[in-house]
Amino acid sequence: MTKQEPDWSKAPEGATHFDLEDDYNPWLRLGDDGWSVWVDNVWISDGGPQKCVKRPKEPREVRENLQWDESIRGPRMSGTSGNRIWKYQMPVAEKFEMQLPKGAEILRMAGENGYLWLWAVVDTGAPNETRRFEAFKAGGTMPDDLTNHVFRGMAHIYIQQELMLYIFEVVDGD
Repeated sequence: MTKQEPDWSKAPEGATHFDLEDDYNPWLRLGDDGWSVWVDNVWISDGGPQKCVKRPKEPREVRENLQWDESIRGPRMSGTSGNRIWKYQMPVAEKFEMQLPKGAEILRMAGENGYLWLWAVVDTGAPNETRRFEAFKAGGTMPDDLTNHVFRGMAHIYIQQELMLYIFEVVDGD
């Protein structure tokens, strides 16, 4: 007797397959080191299933929802699929990281109403990646070697006085 389609929302992190013939340990993972089965909240090496189904690709609309944080952006006012220009709030810090969709193209940065903002062309279905930035003041200390720094924009903020920040992305030195 075989099972119905699995409920992938109940799958443990990393599960790639579901064993249709194993009622006790149906969650499977196929990795570089072969098959593993989910037993008592851990992955254990296994010889592999006799009959299983592969995890379906995550629907694009689910990935898009992960990109939209209503607490920062507010409610959506238009469609969000495909390429869009989105606005992101940047932290006020000398060094910071941001989660942006993979391949996001930064268009501009600006200060607005006491906050720092970044605008980028993003593929709303792309997974997030961590991007690192450093902000410098005019006349402030900068690294001697800027070969892995790419200028992305400037933004002003008022902290007891008008402050202009020049923002560079720190990229891999490949």
